[in-house]
Amino acid sequence: MLKKFSYFVTVSAILVTLGTGIYAMGESIKVSGLLILLLVIVPYLFGMWVLSRMKQEKTIRLLSFVLILLSVAGTAMLIDAMLLKNDAQGATVFFVLPVFQFPIVLISAAYGFFMQRKGTE
Repeated sequence: MLKKFSYFVTVSAILVTLGTGIYAMGESIKVSGLLILLLVIVPYLFGMWVLSRMKQEKTIRLLSFVLILLSVAGTAMLIDAMLLKNDAQGATVFFVLPVFQFPIVLISAAYGFFMQRKGTE
């Protein structure tokens, strides 16, 4: 049940991210802008893939918590930067967000895989 909720929150964050990014591009949607959006959603997709590989309840809880936290925080940052405080530097959030999210997902994934392996031996 926690996995499904985590997937729901993460997919919702992906959709909000894509929608906000397309809104930020305005009338001129370019391939380079879409590639940047792909870069922004890679931590979410990687986290969902790692969560799908987990079998132990402890690691599922850990990665679900991390994904939900990153999804909510990332969505809040995007909405704050692009819609609430609309200024010239707002679009930099699309470059900063994955820089903070990806290391957190990688560390959580490494810990999860380590705990998963430790539990099977």
